[in-house]
Amino acid sequence: MINKIFFIFKNKKMLSKQKLKLVKKLETLVLFQKDCLDKGNWEDYDIVENEIEKIEENLASLNNVSLISKTP
Repeated sequence: MINKIFFIFKNKKMLSKQKLKLVKKLETLVLFQKDCLDKGNWEDYDIVENEIEKIEENLASLNNVSLISKTP
């Protein structure tokens, strides 16, 4: 029983580290995307947008949450 509790705690801790890493990456990409927007660099803007969507999906799956589809 104690081993099971430790595994659950350890697993949650690992998920927290994964989430933190993804959030940091997301933050960096959003800042880069803003810079692309300011400079009119649409090619990199679109590439970054795709990466941001992937990270958002990963974060949602770690939280067992479904993302609501974006409307234009």
